[in-house]
Amino acid sequence: MLIVAAIALQVTLSGLPRDTTEGCNDKDGTVALSSCYSEHADAWEKRLNAAYPVALDFVDGPRRKALQRAQSAWLKYRDATCDFYNLVPGSLHYIQGAYCILDLNRSRALELEEYVLP
Repeated sequence: MLIVAAIALQVTLSGLPRDTTEGCNDKDGTVALSSCYSEHADAWEKRLNAAYPVALDFVDGPRRKALQRAQSAWLKYRDATCDFYNLVPGSLHYIQGAYCILDLNRSRALELEEYVLP
């Protein structure tokens, strides 16, 4: 069953960007750049949300509970860390906040995938 889940995860993840800024760096202006980062962050969040239940199915007992606690704590960490940029004056904070979410979502998605992918 775990092999099937890992294969399903690999199929689900194929085609998603591995480069966090693909197509964004040529954007002109705060709104365009932050929107591009937000779109990539959404794609990585989908990937993260696909990887998490597979990772949960991969572990049991105390490790499953530990993963649930870790994911809950990670979500709070991500939100608190990226909300920090809302306190920065000026338009630059939109770009920094969007990139923060993108970067943390990508890192966590890859981390969860490492739990189950061969």
